[in-house]
Amino acid sequence: MTPSNQKPPPALSWILLASATTVFVVSFLMSFYIFFGFLGGGRSWLAILQAFGLCFGFGAMLYIPAAIVFFMIKYVQHHEPRVSIGIASICISLPLVLYGIIGPLLGMPYRLVTFMILLYGLLVFYWGVRVLWQTKQPAP
Repeated sequence: MTPSNQKPPPALSWILLASATTVFVVSFLMSFYIFFGFLGGGRSWLAILQAFGLCFGFGAMLYIPAAIVFFMIKYVQHHEPRVSIGIASICISLPLVLYGIIGPLLGMPYRLVTFMILLYGLLVFYWGVRVLWQTKQPAP
């Protein structure tokens, strides 16, 4: 067991908490905004159901991982760092980093958004590496 004082730097954790909250709120609000854009024009219930699945399904690729990262950070702040949390945060960050790198190369619009996703993914990756590094057992 590692001592409880071995945790990632508090400033990094607070920055990541703020960015995870921001990503969650913005992606959820954008899902609502796009969904309400589909509602205009008197659509049938099936079209509305499809629009709901489309908007909140794509939005879930950002707001569900952001919520998971938020709760992992809160867990590490109040308890000991765990290897599983470090590995999970690295696994969550890889698609974000990949999208942030490949998105502009493929000519996707909104380069600022892809850059912000890349920055968020790199922060989550770095935090996961710090958690893994601090759960390492000292050699006897």
